[in-house]
Amino acid sequence: MGVDDIKGDLHIHTYLSDGSCSIERIFQLAQQTGLEYISITDHDHIEDASRDHKLCEQYGVKMIHGVELSAQDFKHHKKVHILCYMPEFTEELQEICKRNTARRGKDGKQMAELVTKKYPITVEDIQLVAKHSDCLFKQHIMQALIESGYATKIFGGLYEKLCDFQSENCEDSEEQVDVYEVLAAVKRSGGITVLAHPYTYDSIDFLNEILQENYLDGIEVWSSKSNKEQESYLLEICKNHNLIPTGGSDFHGAYSSRVSPIGVKSTPEESIIRMLNLKNKVGK
Repeated sequence: MGVDDIKGDLHIHTYLSDGSCSIERIFQLAQQTGLEYISITDHDHIEDASRDHKLCEQYGVKMIHGVELSAQDFKHHKKVHILCYMPEFTEELQEICKRNTARRGKDGKQMAELVTKKYPITVEDIQLVAKHSDCLFKQHIMQALIESGYATKIFGGLYEKLCDFQSENCEDSEEQVDVYEVLAAVKRSGGITVLAHPYTYDSIDFLNEILQENYLDGIEVWSSKSNKEQESYLLEICKNHNLIPTGGSDFHGAYSSRVSPIGVKSTPEESIIRMLNLKNKVGK
């Protein structure tokens, strides 16, 4: 899939989680790229579906509302991310978001405090960088360090040290949300369930186990975090199991770990139509 046949980028992050761009800037970039659809899928953050109506009209870009939910596959001891699109009932999903945000916020604060013991910056400096987000991410800490002159880029040697700092924290597994709880909640919400970037956290074994359990509506096939061979494999799974193949850049702006402009990976029109038809069917 190249730039000429872009239809929709359904995996985009803003400064409401760990991206660097505002919502309006996302619309500007989408318009400049020629996208017809976008989905802002901030981590564990659900906005009112009416939020972007004016921006859609202003920039001529359609919105598919979404969220990326963090979960834990306890059987395989791995993280899993679930994309939920167009949920109708969000109360249960909001509770999951609150739990994930509370855990991430605690981890972020602990990490920030460890960093401030090693570098002459304050937690308040980091919080100022993260003022639009629900909690502190590693990117926010790195940006504060960059602004103080201790690094020149987000991802590098100092970032790796941050991961070492994080290992000093005590992560309570009881605070992590089980992936099956997340999947069931998305189904009850009336949303469309898509497994995000299956290769990022090595979710292939998990994927193969849940294919027969009717949890998924789709798989994120085209991602900046997968190669062509992996995408071909995932696309074949979608064909064999009648799942919707989706795609997105996983855009984070200046906070991205790889070159991944909006629209570099996309969802074809056929998949978008299937998603909209499925949503209409579920909503009846």
